[in-house]
Amino acid sequence: MIRRYETAHSIRWHLLETRHGGVQLVKLKQPNPREQLHTHSWGYVDVVLRGGYVELRRYHGLSVHVTVKRYSRRRSRDQHIITRLLDQPTWLVRFHGARVRRAIAHA
Repeated sequence: MIRRYETAHSIRWHLLETRHGGVQLVKLKQPNPREQLHTHSWGYVDVVLRGGYVELRRYHGLSVHVTVKRYSRRRSRDQHIITRLLDQPTWLVRFHGARVRRAIAHA
C-alpha cells in the first residue's frame, strides 16, 4: 500500500518502506516554510526528476548555498533548508536509509 503524506510545502508518496530504508516520490510545492536549518531521521539521496532547488547547508559552522539540479546526498546529521525552487513544482525520488534518530530543528 502506498502511503501519502502532505504538508504545506510538499507531498510524499511512500513507495517502499522497510526497516532498512525506503523510496519516496516527492513533490516540492514551495521552499521550506520555516527559516531554520534542520536534519532528517535518516541519510538519503534525492534524484531530481523535474526542476531543482537551492538549499542552505551548514558544514562545520560554515553556511553554503548549494544548487541541486540532478542529485543530492545527505547524512542524517547534515543541517539544511530548501530556500528556493528552480521550478514549481519540483519532483524527485528520495532513497533513504534506516531511521537512525529523530529529526532535529537547529537554531
